[in-house]
Amino acid sequence: MSDPRFARLKTDPRFRRPKRKQQKVVIDERFKSVFDQAKKGKDSAKREQLPSLPLVHTRRALLTND
Repeated sequence: MSDPRFARLKTDPRFRRPKRKQQKVVIDERFKSVFDQAKKGKDSAKREQLPSLPLVHTRRALLTND
């Protein structure tokens, strides 16, 4: 960095990225079943699907009042 105001960012430990081991999240026992279902397959963890819009609903079609 050429700006002397921000030179401290390189040496200050508060602005260093955490190591990979420190980034890992430990899942509580109460919530492990949510992740076990996701590993089994798509059938066990169903998601709500949004309805698809027909191709007629483009911006131009919405702006014109036909």
